[in-house]
Amino acid sequence: MGTKDREQAWKCGMGKGREVWAGTAGMRGDGMVGNIFVTFFYGAVQFALSAALGVAGIYFGAKAFDKLTVGIEEFKELEKGNVAVGILMAAVMACIAISLRAGVFEFAHGIQPGYSLPLLLMLGFVNLVKIAFGLIIAVLTIFVSMNLLDWLTKNVNEAEELKKGNVAIAILIAGVLLSVALVVEAGMRETVASPDIESCAIAKQVGSALGIDASACVPYVQAIAAK
Repeated sequence: MGTKDREQAWKCGMGKGREVWAGTAGMRGDGMVGNIFVTFFYGAVQFALSAALGVAGIYFGAKAFDKLTVGIEEFKELEKGNVAVGILMAAVMACIAISLRAGVFEFAHGIQPGYSLPLLLMLGFVNLVKIAFGLIIAVLTIFVSMNLLDWLTKNVNEAEELKKGNVAIAILIAGVLLSVALVVEAGMRETVASPDIESCAIAKQVGSALGIDASACVPYVQAIAAK
């Protein structure tokens, strides 16, 4: 083979090598773009559903609290511009949000790209039940805390003071409710993460009975520890 022939062969080889490299790089680029899109899509779904659950939980929890309390109608007082009741209801909503945080986080974690549709639906149902349970616990905890405070301060009628717009009483009640909520939330967080009632464990048990493969499910505590 002459010099010109060798040069031509070398150029042809280089040309083919560039084509192969360009094709491989293009495939990698397409895969990267696809992964970014999937991650963004699932992240948007997690955000939207978490926000919707949070707003709905706080709204229904506040409504339930309004129905449970005796001697004061909170939402009517808010319409009158009662600042004291506004402080109370803000504390109630914050307490509900604190109590729902662990459940909503686990719900969002149950939406993953690698999960099949039956597994996603099953995890969604399990986590919604747990969130509903957490909401009931939150409202009852707030209600019991207020009644306990009322019993401990027998010389003060909190409901009447709130209707009068007593901001000091409102701040006192808000402090008590937030303190209790933080303590209860710590216990609820440990309960939610318990291996026996962790969402993936429940999904695997139910899935085995229904013929749904839940082996891909990773508990959120384990996923956090791996990061």
